[in-house]
Amino acid sequence: MRTRGLLALSTFFVSSLASHACEMCGGAKPSLFTEYTHGKSPGGVWDYVIVVTIAIGTFSTLPYALRCLLRPGERASTHIKNLIISQENHGD
Repeated sequence: MRTRGLLALSTFFVSSLASHACEMCGGAKPSLFTEYTHGKSPGGVWDYVIVVTIAIGTFSTLPYALRCLLRPGERASTHIKNLIISQENHGD
């Protein structure tokens, strides 16, 4: 358990260091993206519209994805999952 915690902590720190832009890239950007992006910043309003639309779509499907992962709901004995599990247990 301690190894998992150390791995998660080190991953967090490494990703936070890599997520900030260098001084050269941050100079000519809008204030919103000055420290967080490398390269060219969004060129117009449509770029922001596209990003916001994709973010809304992603975050609106997140609860459904988590629900399917945490409580799958395949409880029927005829479900194919149960056939595969029973074959693995019996060595067929």
